[in-house]
Amino acid sequence: MSTRFFDQTAISRLIKYDWPGNVRELKNRVKELIINSDSELIIGSDVEKILANKANLETDNKKLAVRMKRYEKTCIIEALHEANYNIARAADILSIERSNLHKKIKYHDIEISLLKNSDTN
Repeated sequence: MSTRFFDQTAISRLIKYDWPGNVRELKNRVKELIINSDSELIIGSDVEKILANKANLETDNKKLAVRMKRYEKTCIIEALHEANYNIARAADILSIERSNLHKKIKYHDIEISLLKNSDTN
C-alpha cells in the first residue's frame, strides 16, 4: 500500500468532529479512510462520507442482522490480527474450518493485505 496524505480540509473535519466514543474510534475511522481510499490524497469529502456512513450505521445498529454481520467481521479481523494473518491459525482461534473462514473473508470483503499494511503504519 502506498502512503496516504490528508489535505487540510480532511484534517480540519476530523478535528472538528465530536468523537463521542474515544481515540480508538478516531483511529478506526482513519484506518477506514486509508483502506478505502483509491487516491493517495484523502480529502474533506472522503471524511464526510465516512462520518455520514457512521451516522447511518448508528441507525442500522438497531437491526440484529446488521449487528451480527458487523460483529462477525470484527471477530474475523481480530482473529486474523492475533494469528499474524495466518488463515489456518485464525480459523483455529475462531474454532471454524479454514475453508469456512475463506468463505467468510470473501463474504465480508476483507482485504488481508490491506489489514497487514495498516498494522505496519
